[in-house]
Amino acid sequence: MKDFCATHVVRLYGVVSQNDPVFILTEYMEQGDLKSFLRLHCLEHDDGFCFAAPTLTDILRMAIEIADGMAYLTFKKYVHRDLSASNCLVSANNVVKVGGFGLARDVYQTEYYKENSTGMMPIRWMAPESLHTGLFTCFSDVWSFGVVLWEIATLGTHPYTDENDKDVISYVTGGGIMEKPDGCPDMLYDFMKLCWCFKASDRPTFNELVRRLLPCARADFEQLSFYHNGLLSETVNNREVDAPINGIPNKNILIKECNETEHRNVPKILTNQENVDHVLRGSSLPLEQIIP
Repeated sequence: MKDFCATHVVRLYGVVSQNDPVFILTEYMEQGDLKSFLRLHCLEHDDGFCFAAPTLTDILRMAIEIADGMAYLTFKKYVHRDLSASNCLVSANNVVKVGGFGLARDVYQTEYYKENSTGMMPIRWMAPESLHTGLFTCFSDVWSFGVVLWEIATLGTHPYTDENDKDVISYVTGGGIMEKPDGCPDMLYDFMKLCWCFKASDRPTFNELVRRLLPCARADFEQLSFYHNGLLSETVNNREVDAPINGIPNKNILIKECNETEHRNVPKILTNQENVDHVLRGSSLPLEQIIP
């Protein structure tokens, strides 16, 4: 992992393992983990100040940066196994990078990792095949990415909040997926559902997800991303990852100004052709209330 070198993957500099606990030295990410970052932006603080919530453009940029980092890990034959908002970190300029490699495994020989231990596992982020058989692949990581999108859309809400772990396992292995959050754009939920195909081989690769999100990337994404600078046509599990992609995000979406009295609510969307340019330019209007 010390050899990992990609813009959207947190750099690991060293590990101290002589004593317990083990210490790791990583790249410093000024704004901490993504889950805390999201929650910070949906809460009103004691002094009455409320951080501006992420815009839809911000959310899609977060998504493409995480997907690009995961595409790099897939290329390096690593399965993450613990992708979540808590394990993504945010830099000073709001760039999101994949971290949290405590459960990562090198799967170069077989391209999958089977969990044989009884250790604690991130059940609410796990794909049905991982819950059922302990099988982890790049496509089970894609399922987890869909859950991360759900976390971002809800500004850090815990998945399956009202369910216990046993019920979550039964629901997911039975073909269930999380419902669309109140006010979540159809386009964003469609991305989640792509990641939550029950059959692992029906899910997109991370490179496919990056390509779908390219219209939403930062201006410097082409220069910095693995997608543009790595191998764009690698085959994963005998599937070509750079197949033609349809479904460019709907740009007829405007984020309504934040209502500070409802900062715990899930966002609502306003469609308004007159104000489309605000979104395309990365408007500072916050994602708070979405009005059909």
